[in-house]
Amino acid sequence: MRTLRAGYLVVMAGLMPLIAPQLPAQTTLFDWFNLAAIPVILAVLFYTSRVSFPLAAPAMVILMGSLVSMLNGRAIPVNMLTLAQEIYLYLLMVALCNVMRDPADMTILVVAWMTTAVAQSLLVFWNLSGDIAARATGTFLNPNMTSSYLGISALLCFHPVLKGRPLIRSAVFVVVTIAMLGTKSMSAILSLVTAVLFMIGAHTFYGGHRQRVRVAVAALVLFAVAVAVLPQALNMENFLDRLPRSSSGRLATWKVGIGTFLDNPFGLGVGPGGFVEVGIVTGGQWGVGKRMSLHSDYLAYLVERGIVGFLGLMALIGALAMLLLRGIRTSAGPEQRLWMFALSAMLLFTLVDSLSHEMMHYRHVWSALGLMTAQAGLAAPREPGKRPTAR
Repeated sequence: MRTLRAGYLVVMAGLMPLIAPQLPAQTTLFDWFNLAAIPVILAVLFYTSRVSFPLAAPAMVILMGSLVSMLNGRAIPVNMLTLAQEIYLYLLMVALCNVMRDPADMTILVVAWMTTAVAQSLLVFWNLSGDIAARATGTFLNPNMTSSYLGISALLCFHPVLKGRPLIRSAVFVVVTIAMLGTKSMSAILSLVTAVLFMIGAHTFYGGHRQRVRVAVAALVLFAVAVAVLPQALNMENFLDRLPRSSSGRLATWKVGIGTFLDNPFGLGVGPGGFVEVGIVTGGQWGVGKRMSLHSDYLAYLVERGIVGFLGLMALIGALAMLLLRGIRTSAGPEQRLWMFALSAMLLFTLVDSLSHEMMHYRHVWSALGLMTAQAGLAAPREPGKRPTAR
């Protein structure tokens, strides 16, 4: 069974970034692999052991809000496809959480994911070799999706598997972070800076004197590198020069979205993914009317699922935060605690990036949520011989 679990985790991590080209119904090779594997995994687990369904309560609230918002729907085909995708992503997280039954399984996934992220980073560098000012996408559909994947992946280097290997840890972080800069995503830069500052603050608060000194030195090095690199990078084409155009478009879209929510607090007739079909955005960089997505998870949940769906999202975030906090408090040693800080930073990265992008339909985001819930279960105190579960 361990070999089968390891095989699933390695193949899944390898296929995760292969988003382009897409297959029918917006699917990928990653999806077809998981659509075949997940039912088998869940069936075997139901037969052989107890299956946990983490975050089930907030997920049900989100589902309820989604179903209510589809009443009198004007974009039912889009609603149904979006809802099916979201159920699949939740089951992906459930499968990951249950497959990773011990720290060795977690290590296998993290190593495979890190290796794939480094390979994706090298592909981004190859994309940039012809035009350094381009917004690299790698094998993703757009640079924002690429930046999200790379930003989350950069934090994997803090897993205990790299304990005592500071050069490898630093190299992975630097390579993946520089590749993320190659996407020219200002939101990802802000998100990663926020995540790293959180890790510095948390490690300083929880660590002993020696750990605090190390963190202080690392923080000074990072600050020096940022001072040297970021000003030059941000002055490059496709960085700050995009800000007026990007902010103008988003403000126009958000204005329409907020008005739509205030007129329709339960999202009736809009439904999951429905705003791009029923909402028309005018002003900003376009002037004339245009159909756009909302470019914010929080606003998308309010508009497309109403107040019920938004409360479900807040409950989901709160439940994840509590799981991670419990994991931090029960960590066995500084390296385990550092890993919990990194997982918490992944969540924070996603929450910040979600302010200006819709992240909650990305496959790698839900895979990261699976990492978080699985690790929280492994870190929780348990009776001898009892398999850990994440609630």
